[in-house]
Amino acid sequence: MLDLALIRIDGGTQIRAELNQDTVDAYADAYLAGANFPAVTVFYDGKDRWLADGFHRYFAAKKAGKTTILENITPGTKREAILFSLGANGTHGLNRTNADKRNAVQTMLVDPEWAAWSDNAIAKACHVSPTFVGTIRKSLSTVDSEKPAERTYTTKHGTTATMQTGGIGKVAAPEAKPAPMVEPDTEEPTDYTELDAARDQISELQSELVVARMGDIPAEEKQQAAALIAELRAEVKTLSATLKAAYLSRDSLMAEVAQLKRQCQMNRKELDKLKVK
Repeated sequence: MLDLALIRIDGGTQIRAELNQDTVDAYADAYLAGANFPAVTVFYDGKDRWLADGFHRYFAAKKAGKTTILENITPGTKREAILFSLGANGTHGLNRTNADKRNAVQTMLVDPEWAAWSDNAIAKACHVSPTFVGTIRKSLSTVDSEKPAERTYTTKHGTTATMQTGGIGKVAAPEAKPAPMVEPDTEEPTDYTELDAARDQISELQSELVVARMGDIPAEEKQQAAALIAELRAEVKTLSATLKAAYLSRDSLMAEVAQLKRQCQMNRKELDKLKVK
């Protein structure tokens, strides 16, 4: 039995997209009822013990008030623990979702060393089909190659925006003049313009093109790729909204500062007049 406090879970060895809380709760109840579970897999590098398989059992044991857990310790590094975790639950335990499988494959494809492996080798490590690996690899490389060139600039409201520059140089165009700087409180920025709508539509079309260019592959895997792109676009949109809110908050504070400065100037002038009298 191994002390739960000695097990590290912060090394990127949890490959599932998310843990299933219902499963954790059910396992915790089973622990309290006296059930015995298979040992969790831990890699020990001589200093740290990295949990590679058994995260639901680990959190269930903690919820049940346990301080120790049955373990199977294997000598190995954190990186070896990550590699092992990629195929964990491929043949046992709670079935993996498509998001779990996709996350495992992507973990390898974004790693310079593992990305050089063949689709068959990655498929074997992650317990998925080579076709599935090929689809994810192609979608990632296509998304990277299709990223439009952008230039960041400051708008007249003092906020930061981007300009698509992929076509610059193909057709002669007059040099853009910098936007005049104005006080942040002179004009309210619009929330959603026609330009924003156009950019959203272009983004959607680019996503459809990525899927369409995948060629002759099973419809199910095209749907999985489309779902992945949709998830990423939704995340980007959320981050953009958060950033926009931060800019608006900054602009509001700048406007308030400008107002206070004007008030100070007025008070100073009035004070000077009183001194003259």
